[in-house]
Amino acid sequence: MYSMLYTLLVCSTISMKSISAVTPVTDLRCSETVPANGCEYICLSNGDCASNELCCPDQDCGTVCWPFDPCDPSPCQNGGTCVADGRDFTCLCKNGFEGEVCESPVTPVTDPRCTATVPANGCEYICLSNGDCESNELCCPDQDCGTVCWPFDPCDPSPCQNGGTCIADGRDYTCVCKKGFKGDDCKHPSSKCPFHMPEVTCKPDLCSDSPCRLLPQLICRISRCGRCKTRFYNRFGVEFPCNLLVGLFLK
Repeated sequence: MYSMLYTLLVCSTISMKSISAVTPVTDLRCSETVPANGCEYICLSNGDCASNELCCPDQDCGTVCWPFDPCDPSPCQNGGTCVADGRDFTCLCKNGFEGEVCESPVTPVTDPRCTATVPANGCEYICLSNGDCESNELCCPDQDCGTVCWPFDPCDPSPCQNGGTCIADGRDYTCVCKKGFKGDDCKHPSSKCPFHMPEVTCKPDLCSDSPCRLLPQLICRISRCGRCKTRFYNRFGVEFPCNLLVGLFLK
């Protein structure tokens, strides 16, 4: 019997020591306003409390589960909106800021095609890039220190040269070139060279360098097929062998 009592006493002592040896893991976000609770351990960690509570030390020597709102006060900077999720939070940042608490400014990527007529907008970032705007708008700096989405017509004025027709497609455009011209902006003459004679680049003053320029009734055109060559035509479009005649005369 004494042996049984001794065993119970030892086990009870060991059990009490085990309980008293547990150290609660309280949350560092606990406030100092938690009231005393008679040295009772209501919780040993946040896991013993509801999702919107913290395990906090009381003003005595115990612990309590204490209500906690991670958005009061809001940790979000620069006008960000705090959204609570239990003990955690998420900051919804305003345009122009990023980071866990919206602490880092973002530099907008504005479009170089923006004009200088965009009005001031109170330093608010409406957009950070063209992707934040409609397909027919550009992300532009305003006349203050913010950004706005500004209407844009890529065909006003038309970038198409030599009578080409501009067709807008959002912020981009396509030029429909007139016969005889090619290129994105219709600025290059179309090649009329046969496939075995590549088109070459010629000096623009080739006609004015020819002795045939002294005959004002002739029209000079430059042939770019294979090599640069001037050709002269009369008013009926018939080629006149000016270069040949000049060559014979010079001989």
